[in-house]
Amino acid sequence: MYGASPIYETFTVTATWGARITADEAYRRAGGRRALNARRRFQAGERQVQVAQRIAQLGLQHGVRARIALELGVHPSTIGRDIQRIFGDRGPRQGMSAS
Repeated sequence: MYGASPIYETFTVTATWGARITADEAYRRAGGRRALNARRRFQAGERQVQVAQRIAQLGLQHGVRARIALELGVHPSTIGRDIQRIFGDRGPRQGMSAS
């Protein structure tokens, strides 16, 4: 099943989990992860601002989360998590609609 796809035919493993690496390489990898995670946090913050703006414009009627997800190019569950982070435990007000 998996072997039939061309992508799996060209895939090769370049390292193993058990391979020992130097301290310098470990530090460089950690630095790369820190940079990547910082970029993702920044992008999430920007996206959450956009989500909040779109909710203020559109409200939270049926289908709005999917529409925002499509506009921003992310999965609808990502928008759901963003809404939870924006509104926290209090959640969005019921009946929230565009003014």
